[in-house]
Amino acid sequence: MKNQYFINILLIYIFLIAPPLFCQNKKNEKDNHFYKQFEGKLNDKNIRIELIKAPSKEDAENNLRGQYFFEQDNKTISFANGSLDKAGHFYIDEGFYKKIPNQPQTFTKTGSFSGTYFANKGKIEGFWNNGKQTLPFVWTENYDNGSAPADIIYNDLNYEDALIRFHYPNFRNIATANKINKFIKDSLLGDMTKKMTVFMHLYQQEKDLGGMIEVFESSNIIYILQNDKHILGLNFATSSETGATHSIYQKKYLNFNLKTGEIITLDDIFQKNYKQQLNQLIEQDLRAKFGIKPKESLAEFGFVLKNNQLPITNNFFITREGIGFHYNVYEIAPYAVGETSLFLTYKQLKSILKNDSLLNSYTKN
Repeated sequence: MKNQYFINILLIYIFLIAPPLFCQNKKNEKDNHFYKQFEGKLNDKNIRIELIKAPSKEDAENNLRGQYFFEQDNKTISFANGSLDKAGHFYIDEGFYKKIPNQPQTFTKTGSFSGTYFANKGKIEGFWNNGKQTLPFVWTENYDNGSAPADIIYNDLNYEDALIRFHYPNFRNIATANKINKFIKDSLLGDMTKKMTVFMHLYQQEKDLGGMIEVFESSNIIYILQNDKHILGLNFATSSETGATHSIYQKKYLNFNLKTGEIITLDDIFQKNYKQQLNQLIEQDLRAKFGIKPKESLAEFGFVLKNNQLPITNNFFITREGIGFHYNVYEIAPYAVGETSLFLTYKQLKSILKNDSLLNSYTKN
């Protein structure tokens, strides 16, 4: 009873008396955390750059990440190990990530950018080096490609061994920003204050039971995956470690039409009667990924499917190269198999794609 009284007083203090201590004010969030796009050149080729400035829990020192791609062929190169300080000193590595089953992905560096960020001019100037040559570069902030800038909002609460995080973008400077931001807060994040309160009560209950609490965390993070050609792709990644046998995690993908603010559905991008062919393509990719022969049953490899048929999921993401379909843990397989992401290129999907959808700007290249 005494502990319950204490946690109630703590929560009242957190949310009513001292919010600046636990939730950063909006001005500081906008100054410190952002999503920006730039245009520039590398070896006389036009490139588009996406930068996210926001420290991660795993790597607080390197606060800058993102990617760039060549507009001519959409070839994408990843950023890692980047930093941007208050004086505008800028550094970031370029390279490629390699995913190895059941192991952390590795990053191979192929070059680096270093220079100065001029916030008042919206420019980054410096030099690119790949170990063989050094070239000057100038990046200019630009959103003429049908994209939107955003502030990255951090709303965290940390008490003793308990941590709950809400990180999400707040879009601006486009007509549909308010509509999209409202959907993010109302339909994805929900009542964050209430969720924090429930989470801390749960932590106190576990603590009162005398259990060993090594990790007690809840993470709710919305990542920007795609943001150009009037297509906005988000990944709402949630995870929870509260003493259960297994960690609970899932990814929910959403794609928005930046012109209207509406969610893009499969019916918006595929022709009529597309489902049978799309199902066949998705299953082919699944079999290729897991080495399952055409006549072999998917059930023999741990997949739990109705009528041994892989369902088409509405949990999909759009990229410049194609469309991915994501199945969370337990959707088509047990926990041991994990989540499953399948990917089809626009070349594979060409026969069932609409000719007048927003994706036409990707498929015509």
